Amino acid sequence: MENDLLEAIVALSDQLFYNTGISTYISVVKKLRGKNVEGKFS
Repeated sequence: MENDLLEAIVALSDQLFYNTGISTYISVVKKLRGKNVEGKFS
């Protein structure tokens, strides 16, 4: 977040893994971003 690397967070369903109630998230990070999008989503 501080370095503007986070692109998206995807929340998956609670019962994705058998017999568990844990929430699952996928974090999408991008190492290189263009200068025209830096700081626009913070």
